[in-house]
Amino acid sequence: MRDEIERAEELSELEGLLRKYEAAFRGWPDVFRRLLAESGLTYVRLAERTGISRNTLRRWATSGGAPRCRSAYIRLGFGFRMDERRTNELLTRQGGYQPLYPRDLFDAVCIFLLERQRHTYANAEALYEQCQSQASGENGGESTAEAARQIRRILSREEFIRFTQEHGSLFQQPHERLRRHLSDLLRARGYDPVRGDSLSVHRLFTVSGIPARFEKDISNLMVHGLAPRRERLIALGLHLGLFHEELDRLLEAADMEPLCAKNRMECVLIYALQRFALAHPELTLEHAVRLLAVTDVPEQARQIRGQIQDYLAADYHSEPEDCLDLAEQLRLLLTRLAPEDAAQLLSLI
Repeated sequence: MRDEIERAEELSELEGLLRKYEAAFRGWPDVFRRLLAESGLTYVRLAERTGISRNTLRRWATSGGAPRCRSAYIRLGFGFRMDERRTNELLTRQGGYQPLYPRDLFDAVCIFLLERQRHTYANAEALYEQCQSQASGENGGESTAEAARQIRRILSREEFIRFTQEHGSLFQQPHERLRRHLSDLLRARGYDPVRGDSLSVHRLFTVSGIPARFEKDISNLMVHGLAPRRERLIALGLHLGLFHEELDRLLEAADMEPLCAKNRMECVLIYALQRFALAHPELTLEHAVRLLAVTDVPEQARQIRGQIQDYLAADYHSEPEDCLDLAEQLRLLLTRLAPEDAAQLLSLI
């Protein structure tokens, strides 16, 4: 699906693809009703397992709406006896949240219990409180992937508690990869390659016209290790001038899936950003030059130099009639093709 969307050259082609794959764009009520039917659970039984009221569950199935917090999707993962993988699908594809993260102590508890599939959210809360009071060890140098593998191999509750005791520092620096990546993007956006000056985050946001609410997202990430929701992260990336491949890298740094062709709104984003990047390669060059000036990652620097060489070899310049503002173009397309799905993103861009 994504390949077809990226190859689409005209808006009429995109509209045809959206009609072709209409069945893939399933909203939350449809997904929730399917999960409820497959489980065979009543509203009463699911409410007991999740701690979510029967009225709320009934509303999701009959009147629409969706969970408003990350914990609700995790509660449903426990309630439907899902494993870690399926719970992560709920979190990322339906909720727009980051998947369960092994460097967050509560998420680590959920990963451990979900793999055993006979526990409730209340069990996770109780085990978390016990681990939180005892986690003190300094050992925590594992990668996120290795930490996840170790947690999945643990066989007993007692062994899990010992693991958290011995690896206390593992849970003290969550989302470090996203922090580093976003720091580079902010430094690059605020760097003047001619004068060599750098702007503070606040000054950058003021000069660039980025809404101040994103400063709170940055602060929550840098200070508290809280990752923004998917739509807020995408919106921030758009404000920072990222195109679809760069947005994919930002989402990857947050352990999220790349822009997804099974989401109507993200289909439109993929199409619009691909078209705009082809029409304005000089914007990609500008971003690359800024990022090269601040990055200290050798592999990233090598890739950026390759981008710059490709641009110079092509010797391409935009035509004046191509210069339509990207944000305005996105607003027009999203309002026309995915108004309900994109309501929140439209408010952010």
